[in-house]
Amino acid sequence: MKKLAKKAVALSMVAAMATPAFQLSGVGSIDANAAEKIDRVMVHDPSIFEYNNEYYVFGSHIATAKSSDLVNWTQVSTDYQSVGNNPIYGNVKENLAESFKWAGYDDGDCKGGYAVWAPDVIYNPNYVWADGHKGAYMLYYSASSTWRRSCIGYMVSDRADGGYSYGGTVVYSGFTNTGKVNYDGNSTRDTTYTNDYLPFNKLIEEGKIDGDVSTWKCFNSNGSWNNNYAPNAIDPTLFYDATGEHLYMVYGSWSGGLFILEIDQKTGEAIYPGKDGVDATSGNFVDRYFGTHIAGGNHQSGEGPYIEYDKNTGYYYMYETYGGLTTTGGYNMRLFRSKNPLGPYEDASGKNAAGSGKNCYQYGTKLIGNYQFYGQPGYRAAGHNSALITDDGKYYLIYHQRFLDSSRGEGHEVRVHQQFLNEDDWLVTAVYENRNEQIQKYTMDDVVGTYEYVNHGNGEKDGSMISTQSVELNADGTVTGDVTGTWSMADATGRDYTYVTINADNATYKGVFFKQTNDNGEKTMTFTANGNNNLAIWGSKYEETDETAAGKVIEQLKDIIPESTRENIQLPTELGKAKIEWSSDNQTVLSADGKVGTPSSDTEVTLTGKVTVNSYSTDATFKVLVYDAPKVIVGYDFDSVDGDAVSATSASTKDSAATLKGDAKVVTDEERGQVLKLENEAGNKQVNYLSLPSDVFSNVDKAGYTVSMWVNIDSSTWEHSALFEADWLADGASTGTYPMTRIGANLIGRINANDYSDAVPGLSYSDLTNKWQLVTYTVAPNGIKVYLNGNEIVYDKKDISNCFSGQGAAIQNANHVMVGAGDIWTDEDVRNAMFDDVRIYDTALTGSEIKDIYESTYKEKEEEPEEPEQPEQPEVVEKAIDEEEPEVEGQTKVYVKLDNTEFPSDTFVYAVDEEQKDLLGEYPGKKMAHIGNGWYSVNVPSTMLYDEKLNDTEESDVKEVLEESEKKIIDEDITESDDETNDADEIQDDSEAGDTVEEIEGIVTTLLKSIKSAFAPLQVSAAEHDIFNNGIVVRVNDGKDVDKIATALFTATRPSAEELKQGEADTPEVPDTPSEPSTPSKPSTPSTPSTPGTSNNSGSTSGSSNSSSGAAVAPAPAANTATIVDAAVPTAGAVTKTASTDAKKTTKSSTKVTKTVTVEDEAEAEETEESEEAVEDNSAEETQETETQDLESQETETTITTIEDEETPEAVEETSVTANGVNPIAVVVIVIAIVAAVTGVVIVRKRG
Repeated sequence: MKKLAKKAVALSMVAAMATPAFQLSGVGSIDANAAEKIDRVMVHDPSIFEYNNEYYVFGSHIATAKSSDLVNWTQVSTDYQSVGNNPIYGNVKENLAESFKWAGYDDGDCKGGYAVWAPDVIYNPNYVWADGHKGAYMLYYSASSTWRRSCIGYMVSDRADGGYSYGGTVVYSGFTNTGKVNYDGNSTRDTTYTNDYLPFNKLIEEGKIDGDVSTWKCFNSNGSWNNNYAPNAIDPTLFYDATGEHLYMVYGSWSGGLFILEIDQKTGEAIYPGKDGVDATSGNFVDRYFGTHIAGGNHQSGEGPYIEYDKNTGYYYMYETYGGLTTTGGYNMRLFRSKNPLGPYEDASGKNAAGSGKNCYQYGTKLIGNYQFYGQPGYRAAGHNSALITDDGKYYLIYHQRFLDSSRGEGHEVRVHQQFLNEDDWLVTAVYENRNEQIQKYTMDDVVGTYEYVNHGNGEKDGSMISTQSVELNADGTVTGDVTGTWSMADATGRDYTYVTINADNATYKGVFFKQTNDNGEKTMTFTANGNNNLAIWGSKYEETDETAAGKVIEQLKDIIPESTRENIQLPTELGKAKIEWSSDNQTVLSADGKVGTPSSDTEVTLTGKVTVNSYSTDATFKVLVYDAPKVIVGYDFDSVDGDAVSATSASTKDSAATLKGDAKVVTDEERGQVLKLENEAGNKQVNYLSLPSDVFSNVDKAGYTVSMWVNIDSSTWEHSALFEADWLADGASTGTYPMTRIGANLIGRINANDYSDAVPGLSYSDLTNKWQLVTYTVAPNGIKVYLNGNEIVYDKKDISNCFSGQGAAIQNANHVMVGAGDIWTDEDVRNAMFDDVRIYDTALTGSEIKDIYESTYKEKEEEPEEPEQPEQPEVVEKAIDEEEPEVEGQTKVYVKLDNTEFPSDTFVYAVDEEQKDLLGEYPGKKMAHIGNGWYSVNVPSTMLYDEKLNDTEESDVKEVLEESEKKIIDEDITESDDETNDADEIQDDSEAGDTVEEIEGIVTTLLKSIKSAFAPLQVSAAEHDIFNNGIVVRVNDGKDVDKIATALFTATRPSAEELKQGEADTPEVPDTPSEPSTPSKPSTPSTPSTPGTSNNSGSTSGSSNSSSGAAVAPAPAANTATIVDAAVPTAGAVTKTASTDAKKTTKSSTKVTKTVTVEDEAEAEETEESEEAVEDNSAEETQETETQDLESQETETTITTIEDEETPEAVEETSVTANGVNPIAVVVIVIAIVAAVTGVVIVRKRG
């Protein structure tokens, strides 16, 4: 228990100390009278405390409020009200002066003001005053200047409602040990730990903590602050143990996680452990100064801890809040419990909170997400709570609440919900807010019916609204509707309410029924339950009509249809009980089936959905802004350098040079030509780097932006160093602050600008170094995506639209843009790295566009041919053959080839979708079966794979085109054959010619089967197309140390028996003579970039920010394209054409497809080879002619559509190309078809 320790309770502790089984009692009871109206207050991070029959909430920014009934509230103090004479804090500047020497006043992030956060009040009967009397109300607060430089202090008073004076500061964070002066943020405060305004010299001298700082893990190897290990000293909460003999403080926010320190009851000071170690009971690690670690770490989200002991169950219940505190930040409360005050704290699924320093969203029961019931207000970002247990056994959850209503902005209010113990003694939270209604036992007739259903999910920080569904609890114990399963009810033993158990979604949810007043003032039955999967579900009963069913579907559609897009939209035709018919007022830009074209300027399209439920129909309209083609804001290829000025590329819309700083230089790389070279000493910050123009982000809008660059990172570079960072630099400051966007050497993409998103790919850093790779990240209102070499590796899906608002710390205000540097978090510059083709776009590019950029800017190192050496026989690692899974309906077997030396034991596959939901079970995932020679198989849900219809469609398209081409070629070759025969007096009669055609057709048919077989692997080729749906990331791991992304390695084609043969390593054949290297094809002339504000056929007429509800769509000639750096993208209605490439760049080699054709004798083979050579020569000449000839004049030209990217607009999809603009697949198909025809002619001649 925690804030239950009111004065009366605390006073009773003095006498109770002699009783070994001492239990804290609760506060007084609350009358069960429903309130008709509610008076609201604003207190952020409210901490509850009862004093003189009133309930106080103390919050951040020195705000305070009180209530007599936990329903209606009165504001005592608003944010920073009367800082010179505050009713609680008195003169804030004077009373907290000692803490402010380190942080919290007119410094760093609180320049010109204060940053006093998240206080907590408790009564301590054993506190000894200077005059000897005992007992004090103790208020612990936190003061902070940056996200790491903070401290926790305390104040004492003889009463709870004011008169507090400074007592001391108990814990500090953010200090350093670099051997030199250090600053963080926009501050001139030295963070060195030996300064006299910090306590460490004294603590070490008095022997209270270990003085060997070389072993103190709060410092990185260079002496900087290790925020992955050490806590941020804010958000304190005090609680007594079950005996009342020990007083503890739990605290922390993000950074190294949550820690617990014991507090000396006589003085209020911390009792430091003194030595690093491990707690014997919990197994949690102990830091000499910060205390016992209980949760989080590695800068995973998690803050606002609150622990209370419940004598009724014997558990310590711990709450913490994940996510960002803004409206769209996804703030959400989690619940754990323990029998021991120091842990381990476990969730309903049995996970230990101490492990939440990785994938924290998988830990803790999520209590409340962002939700809305039909016709009622919508709620977002509920969090940073406290809790209360009364003497008569009532439980309450107190937190601050933000709202869906955009007119309320970041406004928030205090909310109180009742809680109840389910049959497993887990606390479940009532659906509607507290009105002091009394729960009771209910009958079957009371609870059977239709409910709106909310599953609060487990998203760590997703700010999107949760979709509200509909279910029926039927009298026969079944659950039907949007969710199916079973349910049961039972009266709670010893408790005046009724339990409910629901089995659905492979989980068991246990909770209670509770009849409440909803937000419209109507009485309704509800249920609330927590699952053994850490998910909480709510139900609110209602009477459904066709009209309400249609209205609920429309509400769901609001969450599905985006406000703006450049990508195709999946428009549902059925949802719940409704059927939906779609229409569009601009089919070319956004069709009724959700296909998006690229308009000449930003265009607003109205989609109308006709929603029909039985005989009732209604229309719902949605305005969608479709953005024009992407443009390069600035780009640098390092081909033009004048002194320290690097010229922007001709494709850039801002003709602004970048500046080489320090010893940054441009060098010639043998693989990529002119590139940027950066070298720095360890610890360098903004020394040697590339500075970009300060206005790069000034005109960014809700289309988002993309940062793309080729990088070669030496392994000596620290993984957290920034490859790219843009932040805001105040006048006269040297270090930037928010807004900020960056991508680190570890490829973690971030934005922190009014809101935040972190896209963490989880790659091994060794996989990213010492080679050229294309690194790209996109930032849009729906989150961050990171790509490596054209492949998406992580998507942090989240509503971050506030980042683009243009107000406050929005990203448009970033003015400090760097490549190779970025020390907003004190990170050092890259130590050794090269950069090329740095581009920043005015929109979030699609996956297909990024793949095109990779293909068009990829460069292979050209090497002189050498005599091949016999390769060494690789070590063969034998591995037992496993029994494969049987075929299962709804699942598909997929295969992957791995190195047995890397995976010698059990091997697992783990997959998540774009919302980070587990698709194959919790980590490490599903065990795969080893089927031979490093090949593994595993069954996966078929829904994870691309729609097979796409492949079927593509096969038929290819066949149709080939048949048409064959007919033309055969006709031409027969004509030529007839001419030659006439000249040689070898004329065939008509019947013989008919037989010849039949023979040729038979040969071509055989070849077609071979061609189809040759093309089949392309449909699942890992090198070109993932077999998994967009957004899915697949990893393979050994459940221990080895873990790697393998999305693109899987295939749906079973390996052959020869490939599965054990005990033999694949040995490449050695040719008799070295082959000559292929000569790179000459690239075609690149498209001319569009000029802003000028209409032409090469691009759009305006930037992304120019909206037009009736903008004309560009005409559709084949040449009508808009430039994306080196790739030409068709505008709406344009014929899909091949992409051009920059003259400087060489395209990646296309995959070659070969197929052997067997002939009947040597003579036929010889003549076939001669014919092939002749045809190839002719084909090469024809290929060059295609650059100047009109498409219609080419009788044998064939266009073959590549596998469609489901995310990509039709007008932006492109076929794979060679450097001279020719589709290699089309060429190969034509050549094979020609060879087939000629072969038939040769056979006829031989036999004639």
